[in-house]
Amino acid sequence: MPTTPYRLGLTMAGAVSAGAYTSGVLTQLLEALDLWYNLRQGLIPEAEQQVQLFAPDEKEVITLSIADLPQHDILITAISGTSAGGMCSALLPIAFAENNLDRLRKTWVDDVDLTQMLESSDLEGHNRNLLSLLNVAGIDAIRDAAKTFVADQEVAQGKKWRPYLSEAIDIYLNFTNLEGVPYQLKYNEDRNAKSQIIRTYADYKRYTFLKPGADPKKVPQDSTVLNPADKTRQGINYEWDGLMEAAVATGAFPFGLRPRTLTREKREYEHREFFLRQEKPADGSFPQPIQMAPSWPAGSPPTFLMEYVDGGLTNNEPFEQARRAVAREINKYRNPREGELATAGVLLVDPFPSDPIGIPGEAISEIPNIMSLLPLIIGVLKDNAQFDLDLLDSIQNPEIYSRFMVAPVRNDESTGQPYETALASSKLGAFAGFFSVKFRDHDYRLARYNTSRFLEYHFALPVDNESIFGDLANDARKLDLYRKMGWVFNRDENGNVVAAGTPGSVVHMSLVPQFRFANRTFNSYYNVAPVWPKLPKDELDALRVQAFDRFKKIRYTIVDHLTGDGFLDNAKDSIIDAAMGAFMGEKKFNKLWQSLVEGPFRAAGLVK
Repeated sequence: MPTTPYRLGLTMAGAVSAGAYTSGVLTQLLEALDLWYNLRQGLIPEAEQQVQLFAPDEKEVITLSIADLPQHDILITAISGTSAGGMCSALLPIAFAENNLDRLRKTWVDDVDLTQMLESSDLEGHNRNLLSLLNVAGIDAIRDAAKTFVADQEVAQGKKWRPYLSEAIDIYLNFTNLEGVPYQLKYNEDRNAKSQIIRTYADYKRYTFLKPGADPKKVPQDSTVLNPADKTRQGINYEWDGLMEAAVATGAFPFGLRPRTLTREKREYEHREFFLRQEKPADGSFPQPIQMAPSWPAGSPPTFLMEYVDGGLTNNEPFEQARRAVAREINKYRNPREGELATAGVLLVDPFPSDPIGIPGEAISEIPNIMSLLPLIIGVLKDNAQFDLDLLDSIQNPEIYSRFMVAPVRNDESTGQPYETALASSKLGAFAGFFSVKFRDHDYRLARYNTSRFLEYHFALPVDNESIFGDLANDARKLDLYRKMGWVFNRDENGNVVAAGTPGSVVHMSLVPQFRFANRTFNSYYNVAPVWPKLPKDELDALRVQAFDRFKKIRYTIVDHLTGDGFLDNAKDSIIDAAMGAFMGEKKFNKLWQSLVEGPFRAAGLVK
């Protein structure tokens, strides 16, 4: 029976330093897909004729022929991301083009680090603008190194295109536009009448990751093409270089990391697609988008520069972009939700840690003063950008098979209850991961552990979905074999895995099967949660010293800027220290560090 692939969109939410978690989720998912498809195609030597695998209890060894392996398909069709999730989204086409999934881990675990951000070379000299509290030179170095990648020759020729990738993948990177994009409201037919201008600050850049040789008609008018065939040698490439500029822009956390400048084209906005809810076609097909050109003044250039900060301020979970992209592929207004009909869906990777829930009225018990109001307002904007009532309702409904989510979970082995803090990077507003490679490595490994569990127990459809699985529901031999492998299982109405034959339960099949090789040679199964990391006290003290040194340079920069040229030429550092000491000297700084950094780290068991 002919089947259709399950079209999948990937949405990566904002995460700050928890991008290490997002990179772990993506790596585990993609390696699982690679392994499955390589086995099916006989590309792994042990799989030339048959495969010896462990059952879930790892006691029984089961031998499968290539023909016995699950033959349904996954097709990644869309990617959307914001902030750290946007940076991971930008790294994905590079990793695919150079055939190197380890780029995700290397970037987020090895390369991003606080010691680089506390370096003070950006504050040397007189009247330097204070663009951010942290130095972005290390981030720029990661960006520039990524620009030098060279595409794998066979990928560039279209020969080694992963079979689970669509020929044209829709990619959205989200930003907050500091200038805003203006649109004009007219209240009558008189074109000369005074009108009102409204602006949107939630902005994005659209890319199309295109298989070499694929039909270029698949590229929307507002999109920029990313073709591996254009990156077969090092050198300047407008599209790929621009992708990495966009990557650092989507993660430009306000105040902490400096705003970014991007080159934009009028066509990107003039052909941008908008969807109105009331335009749902009567037959339930995908609606025709409308296009509204911004109200820029006459004579505006075709190409211009705009300034951006972190996309998480305005759209922290760009789920809808990926949802529409996969719905377009199946020509549906909404992706079918019923288990037996679902043919497309979106996986949300959401590592952003939440603050503990407090008793109403106690979190803010009095009117905040001006000094405390600013961080509260930033928190309001950030958290409100995450709120989506439709997503809240549907993502946790076990009867909806078009929306899935992977989020950090770490259970107490003795009680089985989840810890309040699953990520080592969760402290300090999710900046803690920058403090140590140990924290980032833990979160990366936890992500792979969580994703393995997700693929095994949650990312599944009922076996009677004939569009995806064909006649599997009537193949007793395969069902029995797959149940032994853990790929087929029963779930009750609450989504819990239950024993076969449980009244009211439904038989499910994993969309991405997990493999446990008996010889362990190719076993990438992460079946143990990582050990909780601890940062040595001397390393934390060294960061405190470096942080205070940068803080002093920031003080000098502010004073120098306020007092004009030459002030630092004629004043001793000690004078500045004395003048500013009442505000924040070393003793006060250390006390604040103890309260805001070391204290929370110790409470979370992150210091040894």
